[in-house]
Amino acid sequence: VIDEAVETFHAAEGATALRSLHEMSETAYKSFEITDGLLRPVGSPGGTVDDANAPRQHFPPTFEANGYADVLSTDFIRSTGLLYGDRVVPYMTDPVLEIDTRSDLEYLEYLVDRDPVLVEQLFS
Repeated sequence: VIDEAVETFHAAEGATALRSLHEMSETAYKSFEITDGLLRPVGSPGGTVDDANAPRQHFPPTFEANGYADVLSTDFIRSTGLLYGDRVVPYMTDPVLEIDTRSDLEYLEYLVDRDPVLVEQLFS
């Protein structure tokens, strides 16, 4: 995967970086923040809660960066002081399970109990 990501980055003319992503199971357009005690759709200053309540099929797909295979350019970093820049190539991966909380670990244990072959896939 990493070799393929590096090749993809080098093949993309003018790219400043590459980030690995997977499609979000729930669109980001249905996300909210709380401002002054009220719900506001994220990234949509004029949007309303009703707008965000539309069926997910009405929204374009959104993607989550997963850090699985990011590629950075040291030349770009040195010349700009930025890590990614504005010409970032997407590199799609299967969803990645991150272990950040106890419940994440418990979910992984559940998956392994259901499918012992998963251990082989994880550690081979």
